[in-house]
Amino acid sequence: MRELLEADWLRAVFLALVVTGALLLALGAWSYSSAGQELQGNLAHALAGVELNVSPGSISEAQGLVGSDMARRDLLHQQNVALMAGGGGLVLIAAGWLGVNFSRYLRARYPAAARKQEAPS
Repeated sequence: MRELLEADWLRAVFLALVVTGALLLALGAWSYSSAGQELQGNLAHALAGVELNVSPGSISEAQGLVGSDMARRDLLHQQNVALMAGGGGLVLIAAGWLGVNFSRYLRARYPAAARKQEAPS
């Protein structure tokens, strides 16, 4: 087990987890903020905050409100997915960070095994 955790390729996998987590976190933050900006211009979102009963004057106005509400629900779903992606990114960063630190700990605790691995063959 110690030899597996001291392997250089496993340390590279842990570092790849950290990088992948950072990218996923950045993607989630960008997606959340872009959906939030689109929500600010949505008519149904503005009406939902005020809680007014709106009586559309014609069928086309009613269809416009329905379309706006469907877009609002899609944007809220996009924000929820972005939050989950950002949380997954944080989990990947934490797992990779713990793996790298545990690998350093094992190298410090068993220096003979680390020297044997780094010695030219």
